Amino acid sequence: MYFGLVITLRQLEVLVEVVRAGSVTGAAGHLFVSQPSVSATLRALERELGSPLFSGRGKARSLTPAGETAYRYATRILGLLDEARQAVVDLGEELAGRLRLLAVTTAGEHMIPEVLERYHARHPAVDIRLVVTNRAHARRHLVDGVVDLAVMGRPPGGLDLHAEPFLENPLHLVCSPSHPLARADDVAALADATLLIREEGSGSRAAVEEALAQSGIEPRTMTLGSNGAIRAAARSGLGCAVMPQLAVEEDLERGTLVSVPLPGFPLNRRWHVVWRTDRHLSAPAEAFRIALMSWASERHPTIEHRGPSPKP
Repeated sequence: MYFGLVITLRQLEVLVEVVRAGSVTGAAGHLFVSQPSVSATLRALERELGSPLFSGRGKARSLTPAGETAYRYATRILGLLDEARQAVVDLGEELAGRLRLLAVTTAGEHMIPEVLERYHARHPAVDIRLVVTNRAHARRHLVDGVVDLAVMGRPPGGLDLHAEPFLENPLHLVCSPSHPLARADDVAALADATLLIREEGSGSRAAVEEALAQSGIEPRTMTLGSNGAIRAAARSGLGCAVMPQLAVEEDLERGTLVSVPLPGFPLNRRWHVVWRTDRHLSAPAEAFRIALMSWASERHPTIEHRGPSPKP
C-alpha cells in the first residue's frame, strides 16, 4: 500500500541551509545543531525521495539533478510558508513582522542606512534583516527567494522580476586633482592610466568594462576590494576610477577627487528596487518601497515614479 512521501519542513530547511552554506559543517553552525544531526537529516530526506541529493564530499560536494530539483521546490515551499506567516501578521493593526532586504555594496553603504533610519523610527515593530553584497551574489539571493526587496543598479537578466527605477545613478570617472587624467580631454587618455576597479561580480565594474569594451580601450587595472579602498587610492593619485555618484559625492564636494568629463562620462545609470513577480509584497516590504521612493523624491524630485519597469 502506498502512503506517499513523509517529508518534514525541517528536512527542507536543512537541505536549503546546506546548499547556501556550502557544506554540512557550515549548515550545522548556522542551525546550531551538530554536524552528524545535519547529515542524518539529509540521509532521511534522500531515503524519502529515493535519490541521492549530493555528489562528492566536503567542499567538493555538489547537487545532483535530483538535488537541484528538491532544492528549487524547497525554497519555494519555505518561501510560501514565510509569506503565509507574514500575511497573518499583516492583518494586525500595527505594522510588524519581518523585512528582508538586500542592497548592493554602494547602496548598502550610502543609501539604505538613511532610509532605514526613517523606516525604523516609523515602524519599530518590524524585524529588519539587511544583506549587503555585490550584484552577482544578489542574483543568487533573488533566485533563492530569501529577500523581499533588493536595491541595485541594473537588475539581473533571466529572472521574472519587477524592477522599479527610483533614482539616477551616474557613474563618474574620478581621480585626484593632481592626476594627469584630470586635465585630459580625450577618452584615449584612459589607455595610459591605471583604472582602479572592484571585484568580479560588482555591478559598477561590469558597467565600466562594458563601456570601455565599446570604446576599444584597455587600460591597466588594479582590483581593490571596497569602495573605500578605491576612493583612498584615487585620492592618493594611484589611479582613476569609475564610481557611483553616491560613493564619491563627498569627495567631489571637498575637491579631494574631481569628475573628469571625458566623452561618454558620466555613464548614465539608474537605481532600481527589485522583487520577484511570483512573490506578493508584504506590508513591511511595501512600506519600505514607499519610504525609499519618498527619500529619492526628496533627493532628486525631477524623477517620476511610475511603477515597475518591464522585466529585464
